[in-house]
Amino acid sequence: MEKNIFKNFIREREGIMNVEELEAELKLIKDKSLDVRVLSPYSSQRHLENIWLVRVEVSDKGNSGYECFGEVRLMGENRRRIKL
Repeated sequence: MEKNIFKNFIREREGIMNVEELEAELKLIKDKSLDVRVLSPYSSQRHLENIWLVRVEVSDKGNSGYECFGEVRLMGENRRRIKL
């Protein structure tokens, strides 16, 4: 129990979102057909980037390399968006 309290404290301080919080944010979006664009706060050219979410990868806790923590990765690719 103490481990979870400490983990949640660290997560809140670092501003890291978990799957439950992401799901809650996504539920607020009315138009579920919108494309998902990925932006980096570290890019000075982010208004020019066309990085679109193309897949989700998961590494569960306990897998090789993820013995202590699991993670979800949102994978993006630089693609032109074509409107039909």
